[in-house]
Amino acid sequence: MDGRRTIANAVRFVRAMFRHARDGFQQVDDDTYFERLWDCRNCDESHANANETWTCNACGCVLQTKARWRSERCPLDKW
Repeated sequence: MDGRRTIANAVRFVRAMFRHARDGFQQVDDDTYFERLWDCRNCDESHANANETWTCNACGCVLQTKARWRSERCPLDKW
């Protein structure tokens, strides 16, 4: 991954953290979480790393985290 992409991903993560904090650190219920993960894992933009961490190529987020946070949305409007 090139440096610019790494920086862009870091900036997106910090923004997501601020949204999550502003939302009171709320999480979605388990059903919503698993539905989001299902959508992500069936998307061409996601991939699993060696340690079973799923990442989105569209936004660079770790899907197990992003799917759990109520404040977050899919950049491809899948959820």
